[in-house]
Amino acid sequence: MVTRVLLILAIPAFLFSLSIGIALNSQWLYEAGFVKYNIPQVTGITMPELDKAAAGIITYFNNGDEYINVQIIKDGQPYQLYSEDQKEIVHMKDVKALFHLDYKVLLGSFIVMIACLGIILARKNRRRLYWGLTGGGALTLGIVIALGIGVLTGFFDTLFIKFHEIAFTNTDWLLDPNIDVLVQMFPDGFWQDAVSFIGLLAASSALVIGIIGGWLLWRQSHSKKFKHE
Repeated sequence: MVTRVLLILAIPAFLFSLSIGIALNSQWLYEAGFVKYNIPQVTGITMPELDKAAAGIITYFNNGDEYINVQIIKDGQPYQLYSEDQKEIVHMKDVKALFHLDYKVLLGSFIVMIACLGIILARKNRRRLYWGLTGGGALTLGIVIALGIGVLTGFFDTLFIKFHEIAFTNTDWLLDPNIDVLVQMFPDGFWQDAVSFIGLLAASSALVIGIIGGWLLWRQSHSKKFKHE
């Protein structure tokens, strides 16, 4: 029972952390946002330089540097995207910490899933495995639906602010869109699109897992019924 519950809980943790990692490492997602929200006009930075900035941000999220250091060309001159006297650079450090936490959740949930699968298979209780897959997929879909309702009903901004208040211990995330390049590059609409993409990835994966688990349960039940007959 405990093993099955752990498996059910580990599946959404794994799928969401994996989807977040994929999204934040996908440069095309950044570039799509730059085009959709007309970021070159907002920032005065050309699209090729914005693409270079996106690549620099992704590199920073995955390297060992404490502070971000992204240099681009703006108005024909070298330009430090986020300077050390701005709150942006401190906030990016905090975001990087969350990004690495996501990696830890991804690894931890993967280990828990593998351990649960090993224990269940060792006990030769395939039905428990099938229920775990079905339950994990269903729980993931339920979370995605709840978040989707929040987005569609106009609560995204409230949820986004609440997330920042919980995730960060300082107020460096309170940036001014009139002067701070970071929030100009990534407006609220970009994050709503990113969350939608993450939800779509997690939901599609959960649907596959749930269908497989449900089909295996159905197959096992009908197989037993056929044998009894």
